[in-house]
Amino acid sequence: FATKAAIAIENARLFEDQRNRVLELQTIQGIVREMTSLHENDAIASAVERGLHRLIDFEDRIIYVVNESSGMLQPILAATGRDGPKRLSKVPRRPRILGEGISGWVWQHAESTIFESTRTDHRVSDDVRASGIDMSVMASPLMHHGRVSGVITVGTPGVASYDENALRVLEIIANHAAIGFDRCRLYDELQLQATTDDLTGLFNRRHLARRLSEEKSR
Repeated sequence: FATKAAIAIENARLFEDQRNRVLELQTIQGIVREMTSLHENDAIASAVERGLHRLIDFEDRIIYVVNESSGMLQPILAATGRDGPKRLSKVPRRPRILGEGISGWVWQHAESTIFESTRTDHRVSDDVRASGIDMSVMASPLMHHGRVSGVITVGTPGVASYDENALRVLEIIANHAAIGFDRCRLYDELQLQATTDDLTGLFNRRHLARRLSEEKSR
């Protein structure tokens, strides 16, 4: 009886693991499918957040993208839906330089990492430590064409709340998100090229004709 019970328990565990993997794949496919029709960073960030919330337990998240002109990580403040996670109001949201805090460290080292406690980890920035919140944090770089284009961080109150499996899920979603954000960048560049003159940087005839039509209608 004990042997049969052990086999039944193991089968149940394997079934649960398989069901979780199927959920992961379906959620990731849903995120990718949704991102293909989006062309704005905040819309991409919202889609990523909704997908992450189905797979990882977190109460706060910050998605950064590298701002090429300023050379800093710029946070994207996507709107949180009714079913999304509650944001921790004390967690600072501001641009980060290379090597600054959790996101800056991940940007510098291009490495996904689990930070078990924001109160004791020396890599945590001073403003996060001053907030007084002790959190477990995971962070993963947005890697595209061999370079870091941003960072995703998720956190929840408590110590050592994440494991390697959760980090693996975050890395997979971060890789797909990197493609989505890069597509937004290319879309903006194409929009700029289509409406401006390469030599002077001034608006071209196509843009002026469209604006004239808009003003006539108004």
